[in-house]
Amino acid sequence: AAFTTQTNGCIGQAVNFTDTISHPNGAITSYYWNFGDNTTGNTTAPVKNFSDTGTYLVKFSVTDELGCVSDTAYATIAVNKKAIARFGLSGPFCTNSGISITDTSTAWNTVITQWRYDFGNSVVTSAAPVTVTDYSGQGSYTVKLVLQTAAGCVSDTVARVINVFEKPVAAFNMPQSCVTDLSSFTDNSSVALPSVINNWRWNFDDPTATNDTSLVRNPSYQYSNAANYNVQLIVSTGQGCIDTIIRPFTVNGAQPVAALTFGQNRVCGSDTIQLVNTRSVNFGSLIGLQINWGNSTKN
Repeated sequence: AAFTTQTNGCIGQAVNFTDTISHPNGAITSYYWNFGDNTTGNTTAPVKNFSDTGTYLVKFSVTDELGCVSDTAYATIAVNKKAIARFGLSGPFCTNSGISITDTSTAWNTVITQWRYDFGNSVVTSAAPVTVTDYSGQGSYTVKLVLQTAAGCVSDTVARVINVFEKPVAAFNMPQSCVTDLSSFTDNSSVALPSVINNWRWNFDDPTATNDTSLVRNPSYQYSNAANYNVQLIVSTGQGCIDTIIRPFTVNGAQPVAALTFGQNRVCGSDTIQLVNTRSVNFGSLIGLQINWGNSTKN
Protein backbone atom coordinates (compact mmCIF):
# COMPACT_ATOMS: atom_id res chain seq x y z
CA ALA A 1 0.00 0.00 0.00
CA ALA A 2 1.10 3.58 -0.59
CA PHE A 3 -0.46 7.04 -0.45
CA THR A 4 0.41 10.71 -0.55
CA THR A 5 -0.64 13.46 1.82
CA GLN A 6 0.71 16.57 3.50
CA THR A 7 2.84 16.55 6.63
CA ASN A 8 1.03 19.48 8.28
CA GLY A 9 -2.63 20.27 8.66
CA CYS A 10 -4.87 22.78 10.39
CA ILE A 11 -7.92 22.42 12.59
CA GLY A 12 -11.08 22.65 10.52
CA GLN A 13 -9.24 22.67 7.19
CA ALA A 14 -9.22 19.82 4.70
CA VAL A 15 -6.33 17.34 4.55
CA ASN A 16 -6.23 15.35 1.30
CA PHE A 17 -5.16 11.72 0.99
CA THR A 18 -4.53 9.98 -2.36
CA ASP A 19 -4.04 6.25 -2.95
CA THR A 20 -0.94 5.51 -5.08
CA ILE A 21 -0.99 1.72 -4.76
CA SER A 22 0.07 -0.49 -7.66
CA HIS A 23 -1.56 -3.94 -7.76
CA PRO A 24 -1.07 -5.86 -11.03
CA ASN A 25 -2.42 -9.21 -9.81
CA GLY A 26 -6.08 -8.35 -9.23
CA ALA A 27 -8.64 -5.66 -8.69
CA ILE A 28 -8.74 -3.84 -5.36
CA THR A 29 -12.11 -4.27 -3.71
CA SER A 30 -11.77 -2.30 -0.47
CA TYR A 31 -9.73 0.49 1.06
CA TYR A 32 -9.12 1.01 4.73
CA TRP A 33 -7.92 4.26 6.28
CA ASN A 34 -7.30 4.83 9.96
CA PHE A 35 -6.73 8.54 10.63
CA GLY A 36 -5.41 8.12 14.15
CA ASP A 37 -8.29 9.98 15.83
CA ASN A 38 -10.73 7.05 16.08
CA THR A 39 -12.16 7.74 12.63
CA THR A 40 -11.76 5.70 9.44
CA GLY A 41 -12.37 5.91 5.69
CA ASN A 42 -12.98 3.54 2.79
CA THR A 43 -12.47 5.57 -0.41
CA THR A 44 -9.45 5.93 -2.67
CA ALA A 45 -8.93 9.64 -1.98
CA PRO A 46 -10.57 10.72 1.25
CA VAL A 47 -10.65 14.28 2.58
CA LYS A 48 -10.29 14.63 6.33
CA ASN A 49 -10.96 17.55 8.71
CA PHE A 50 -9.24 17.12 12.04
CA SER A 51 -11.06 18.69 15.00
CA ASP A 52 -8.15 18.95 17.42
CA THR A 53 -4.46 19.67 17.43
CA GLY A 54 -1.88 16.93 17.72
CA THR A 55 0.28 14.49 15.81
CA TYR A 56 -1.69 11.74 14.11
CA LEU A 57 -0.40 8.44 12.73
CA VAL A 58 -2.44 7.65 9.61
CA LYS A 59 -2.59 4.02 8.41
CA PHE A 60 -3.67 2.75 5.01
CA SER A 61 -4.20 -0.74 3.56
CA VAL A 62 -6.23 -2.37 0.79
CA THR A 63 -7.85 -5.74 0.04
CA ASP A 64 -8.02 -7.28 -3.45
CA GLU A 65 -10.62 -9.50 -5.09
CA LEU A 66 -8.79 -12.64 -3.90
CA GLY A 67 -9.07 -11.54 -0.29
CA CYS A 68 -5.42 -10.68 0.01
CA VAL A 69 -4.65 -7.79 2.37
CA SER A 70 -1.75 -5.50 1.55
CA ASP A 71 0.93 -4.33 3.87
CA THR A 72 0.11 -1.14 5.81
CA ALA A 73 1.42 2.25 4.77
CA TYR A 74 1.97 4.97 7.41
CA ALA A 75 2.24 8.75 7.49
CA THR A 76 2.47 11.22 10.35
CA ILE A 77 0.49 14.47 10.19
CA ALA A 78 0.91 17.38 12.60
CA VAL A 79 -2.35 19.28 12.98
CA ASN A 80 -1.99 22.85 14.18
CA LYS A 81 -4.34 25.49 15.49
CA LYS A 82 -5.38 28.24 13.17
CA ALA A 83 -3.87 31.61 13.98
CA ILE A 84 -6.24 34.11 15.55
CA ALA A 85 -6.36 37.42 13.69
CA ARG A 86 -6.67 40.52 15.86
CA PHE A 87 -5.91 44.18 15.20
CA GLY A 88 -6.63 47.58 16.62
CA LEU A 89 -7.19 50.89 14.83
CA SER A 90 -6.14 54.14 16.49
CA GLY A 91 -8.17 57.27 15.74
CA PRO A 92 -8.99 59.95 15.07
CA PHE A 93 -10.20 58.62 11.75
CA CYS A 94 -9.60 61.50 9.34
CA THR A 95 -8.91 61.74 5.61
CA ASN A 96 -5.27 61.94 4.51
CA SER A 97 -4.06 61.65 8.11
CA GLY A 98 -2.68 58.12 8.48
CA ILE A 99 -4.61 55.69 10.70
CA SER A 100 -2.42 53.55 12.95
CA ILE A 101 -2.89 49.76 12.97
CA THR A 102 -1.74 47.59 15.87
CA ASP A 103 -1.48 43.86 15.16
CA THR A 104 -2.21 41.61 18.17
CA SER A 105 -2.63 38.34 16.26
CA THR A 106 -1.40 35.04 17.76
CA ALA A 107 -0.24 31.66 16.45
CA TRP A 108 0.71 28.38 18.16
CA ASN A 109 3.82 26.28 17.44
CA THR A 110 4.39 28.16 14.19
CA VAL A 111 4.85 31.69 12.87
CA ILE A 112 2.57 33.97 10.88
CA THR A 113 3.96 34.45 7.39
CA GLN A 114 1.26 36.49 5.69
CA TRP A 115 -1.12 39.28 6.67
CA ARG A 116 -3.88 40.01 4.18
CA TYR A 117 -5.71 43.27 4.87
CA ASP A 118 -8.78 44.49 3.05
CA PHE A 119 -9.22 48.16 3.93
CA GLY A 120 -12.51 48.58 2.11
CA ASN A 121 -10.82 50.61 -0.60
CA SER A 122 -7.83 48.40 -1.40
CA VAL A 123 -6.29 45.01 -0.52
CA VAL A 124 -2.75 44.77 0.85
CA THR A 125 -0.88 41.51 1.35
CA SER A 126 2.41 41.66 3.21
CA ALA A 127 4.98 39.54 5.00
CA ALA A 128 4.79 41.82 8.06
CA PRO A 129 1.94 43.58 9.84
CA VAL A 130 0.72 46.78 8.20
CA THR A 131 1.18 49.67 10.64
CA VAL A 132 -0.65 52.52 8.92
CA THR A 133 -3.32 53.08 6.28
CA ASP A 134 -4.84 56.18 4.71
CA TYR A 135 -8.19 57.21 3.23
CA SER A 136 -8.64 60.01 0.73
CA GLY A 137 -12.42 60.32 1.12
CA GLN A 138 -14.78 60.29 4.07
CA GLY A 139 -17.21 57.41 4.54
CA SER A 140 -17.76 54.11 6.30
CA TYR A 141 -15.17 51.39 5.64
CA THR A 142 -14.94 47.74 6.70
CA VAL A 143 -11.38 46.68 7.50
CA LYS A 144 -10.72 42.92 7.34
CA LEU A 145 -7.70 40.77 8.21
CA VAL A 146 -6.86 37.16 7.31
CA LEU A 147 -3.61 35.42 8.35
CA GLN A 148 -1.61 32.49 7.05
CA THR A 149 1.03 30.62 9.05
CA ALA A 150 4.17 28.76 8.05
CA ALA A 151 2.16 25.56 8.53
CA GLY A 152 -0.26 26.75 5.85
CA CYS A 153 -3.12 27.41 8.26
CA VAL A 154 -5.47 30.22 7.30
CA SER A 155 -7.19 32.14 10.07
CA ASP A 156 -10.81 33.13 10.29
CA THR A 157 -11.53 36.63 9.00
CA VAL A 158 -11.80 39.41 11.57
CA ALA A 159 -13.45 42.70 10.60
CA ARG A 160 -13.97 46.17 12.03
CA VAL A 161 -16.06 49.05 10.69
CA ILE A 162 -14.65 52.57 10.91
CA ASN A 163 -16.13 55.93 9.97
CA VAL A 164 -13.64 58.28 8.33
CA PHE A 165 -14.32 62.04 8.44
CA GLU A 166 -13.04 64.89 6.31
CA LYS A 167 -10.14 66.98 7.63
CA PRO A 168 -10.84 70.69 8.09
CA VAL A 169 -8.98 73.30 6.06
CA ALA A 170 -7.51 76.02 8.28
CA ALA A 171 -7.62 79.58 6.92
CA PHE A 172 -7.86 83.13 8.28
CA ASN A 173 -7.82 86.76 7.21
CA MET A 174 -5.38 89.32 8.70
CA PRO A 175 -5.65 93.08 9.12
CA GLN A 176 -3.18 95.78 8.15
CA SER A 177 -1.96 97.01 11.52
CA CYS A 178 0.32 99.48 13.17
CA VAL A 179 1.89 98.83 16.55
CA THR A 180 -0.69 101.10 18.20
CA ASP A 181 -3.61 99.13 16.68
CA LEU A 182 -5.54 96.23 18.15
CA SER A 183 -5.06 93.57 15.47
CA SER A 184 -8.22 91.59 14.69
CA PHE A 185 -8.03 88.19 12.99
CA THR A 186 -10.95 86.50 11.23
CA ASP A 187 -11.27 82.72 10.97
CA ASN A 188 -12.08 81.52 7.46
CA SER A 189 -11.66 77.76 8.00
CA SER A 190 -14.00 75.17 6.50
CA VAL A 191 -14.87 71.46 6.67
CA ALA A 192 -17.26 69.14 4.84
CA LEU A 193 -20.47 68.07 6.59
CA PRO A 194 -21.35 66.31 8.83
CA SER A 195 -18.22 67.54 10.61
CA VAL A 196 -18.20 70.92 12.36
CA ILE A 197 -15.17 72.91 13.52
CA ASN A 198 -15.52 73.46 17.26
CA ASN A 199 -12.03 74.33 18.42
CA TRP A 200 -9.65 77.15 17.47
CA ARG A 201 -6.18 77.67 18.90
CA TRP A 202 -4.22 80.77 17.91
CA ASN A 203 -0.55 81.51 18.54
CA PHE A 204 0.50 85.10 17.78
CA ASP A 205 4.27 84.44 17.96
CA ASP A 206 4.96 87.32 20.35
CA PRO A 207 8.18 86.56 22.28
CA THR A 208 7.66 89.54 24.60
CA ALA A 209 4.29 88.32 25.92
CA THR A 210 3.56 85.89 28.73
CA ASN A 211 0.40 84.76 26.95
CA ASP A 212 0.21 85.18 23.19
CA THR A 213 -2.50 82.59 22.51
CA SER A 214 -6.27 82.59 22.14
CA LEU A 215 -9.04 80.00 21.98
CA VAL A 216 -11.79 82.18 20.50
CA ARG A 217 -12.78 81.95 16.87
CA ASN A 218 -12.12 85.55 15.84
CA PRO A 219 -9.62 87.02 18.29
CA SER A 220 -7.94 90.42 18.64
CA TYR A 221 -4.39 90.85 19.85
CA GLN A 222 -2.30 93.87 20.85
CA TYR A 223 1.34 93.68 19.79
CA SER A 224 3.81 95.83 21.69
CA ASN A 225 6.55 95.93 19.06
CA ALA A 226 6.65 96.61 15.35
CA ALA A 227 8.09 93.44 13.82
CA ASN A 228 7.43 90.46 11.58
CA TYR A 229 5.51 87.58 13.19
CA ASN A 230 4.30 84.11 12.17
CA VAL A 231 0.67 83.72 13.25
CA GLN A 232 -0.51 80.14 13.65
CA LEU A 233 -4.07 78.78 13.68
CA ILE A 234 -4.95 75.18 14.57
CA VAL A 235 -8.55 74.10 14.02
CA SER A 236 -10.18 70.81 14.99
CA THR A 237 -13.56 69.12 14.62
CA GLY A 238 -15.69 67.14 17.03
CA GLN A 239 -14.26 63.97 15.48
CA GLY A 240 -10.71 65.07 16.37
CA CYS A 241 -9.60 65.94 12.83
CA ILE A 242 -7.01 68.76 12.80
CA ASP A 243 -5.43 71.19 10.36
CA THR A 244 -2.81 73.91 10.88
CA ILE A 245 -1.88 77.05 8.99
CA ILE A 246 0.93 79.60 9.62
CA ARG A 247 0.93 83.00 7.92
CA PRO A 248 3.54 85.80 8.11
CA PHE A 249 2.16 89.00 9.64
CA THR A 250 3.80 92.43 9.81
CA VAL A 251 3.03 94.95 12.54
CA ASN A 252 4.01 98.31 11.09
CA GLY A 253 5.76 101.04 13.02
CA ALA A 254 3.93 103.93 14.72
CA GLN A 255 6.22 106.73 13.54
CA PRO A 256 5.27 107.54 9.92
CA VAL A 257 6.93 110.50 8.22
CA ALA A 258 4.83 112.32 5.61
CA ALA A 259 6.87 113.85 2.78
CA LEU A 260 6.20 115.01 -0.77
CA THR A 261 8.34 116.68 -3.42
CA PHE A 262 7.17 118.50 -6.52
CA GLY A 263 8.39 117.48 -9.92
CA GLN A 264 8.53 121.12 -11.09
CA ASN A 265 8.91 124.50 -9.36
CA ARG A 266 6.46 126.54 -11.43
CA VAL A 267 3.13 125.48 -12.90
CA CYS A 268 0.28 127.17 -14.69
CA GLY A 269 -3.40 126.77 -13.93
CA SER A 270 -3.99 124.08 -16.52
CA ASP A 271 -0.73 122.17 -15.97
CA THR A 272 -0.53 118.74 -14.39
CA ILE A 273 1.37 118.71 -11.14
CA GLN A 274 3.75 115.81 -10.55
CA LEU A 275 4.14 114.79 -6.91
CA VAL A 276 6.80 112.40 -5.65
CA ASN A 277 5.84 110.50 -2.49
CA THR A 278 8.82 110.24 -0.13
CA ARG A 279 6.91 109.15 2.96
CA SER A 280 8.48 106.60 5.35
CA VAL A 281 7.87 104.68 8.54
CA ASN A 282 10.27 103.38 11.17
CA PHE A 283 9.31 99.70 10.45
CA GLY A 284 7.18 97.89 7.92
CA SER A 285 5.15 99.75 5.37
CA LEU A 286 2.63 102.59 5.32
CA ILE A 287 -0.95 101.49 4.84
CA GLY A 288 -2.60 104.81 4.00
CA LEU A 289 -2.01 108.19 2.32
CA GLN A 290 -4.10 111.37 2.40
CA ILE A 291 -3.29 114.55 0.43
CA ASN A 292 -4.96 117.91 1.17
CA TRP A 293 -4.71 120.13 -1.91
CA GLY A 294 -5.46 123.35 0.00
CA ASN A 295 -8.73 123.88 -1.85
CA SER A 296 -11.03 121.70 0.28
CA THR A 297 -10.14 118.67 -1.88
CA LYS A 298 -8.55 115.60 -0.38
CA ASN A 299 -7.18 112.32 -1.81
